[in-house]
Amino acid sequence: MMILYTLSFWMSGALKWYVDRRARGLEGRYMTSARAAEKLAHELNRRPGNSNTQDPYVAAKGYYELGKLVDMRDRLESRHVTWQGRADGVGGVRNRMKNWKGRYVPYLAGVVDVAIVVGTLYLTGVVDLSQIQKVTEVAQLPLEG
Repeated sequence: MMILYTLSFWMSGALKWYVDRRARGLEGRYMTSARAAEKLAHELNRRPGNSNTQDPYVAAKGYYELGKLVDMRDRLESRHVTWQGRADGVGGVRNRMKNWKGRYVPYLAGVVDVAIVVGTLYLTGVVDLSQIQKVTEVAQLPLEG
């Protein structure tokens, strides 16, 4: 395997793990807030004691609390849907990279690997590219044709 291909595959795996973990965490928080909103909605429909009517102030406070819970639930749901979409996208990219094995894209990554290694050697001064002509003369390889 080429260095760049392997490194990008590992990085996509780490990114997929992080995004999946984030989506699962948001899903748990969403489910907790949804249960709390459902519970409060059922409690608001009950009448206290033997009374035929509810206290309007208690009912208003209950509906206010329900509104806050529903708002929090909706925000968590939208965040969860967003992160789940990202997780699916990263998973799709990772699966496509897995299917590249043995095709031309990893070989292209190998060419980029070689270019990075040669560029690094040139920038550090280990290899002098002006000496390539002398190397070809020693190897008796013609430069043209």
